[in-house]
Amino acid sequence: MTDDSQHAITCLMHVVDSAQASARAWDVRAQIAGIGYIFSIGVINSIEADLVSRSLPSHLLDFALLLFFIIPIIGFGYVLFPRYKSDKQPLATGEEFSAVSFGLFQGKTEQELAEHIAGLDWEKELVSELSQLSVVRDIKRRRFVRALYLCCVTYGFAVLDYGASIIFKSLKLNTMVLLGF
Repeated sequence: MTDDSQHAITCLMHVVDSAQASARAWDVRAQIAGIGYIFSIGVINSIEADLVSRSLPSHLLDFALLLFFIIPIIGFGYVLFPRYKSDKQPLATGEEFSAVSFGLFQGKTEQELAEHIAGLDWEKELVSELSQLSVVRDIKRRRFVRALYLCCVTYGFAVLDYGASIIFKSLKLNTMVLLGF
């Protein structure tokens, strides 16, 4: 292995490490946002508990709200576990790399593994790994943004529900005053 090849492999290893850190950062963001969202549901629930009865059956509406507020939590959890379409991601050139992974190691002897690893082109392997990590990072980013949009929708729904409850409460009190109760 020449010095240029060794330098290229070292640089590629640093880039792969950076891509892995970036993908893990989306996991951390999703965990933090998910926990914050769960805490905000508690605040919304305490505000809703302060309201007097609604015009709709309370149990039915509470169940619907619970289901509606769980959807973004599932979205944040979905960021943590991306699905892969294929273990081998071909590049634009159409080449497929052997993509060293734990799956290739199952059922092989140490000698077979040593021979397989000795015959690898590590530059191609690292480029393949970088390609796969880029796909995973983009999947995680898209899912995180989608979960944030779902949070905005559920917060909007909570504001509408809160406003509707206040209006119904006001109408009920006004009706009671007009009827002399």
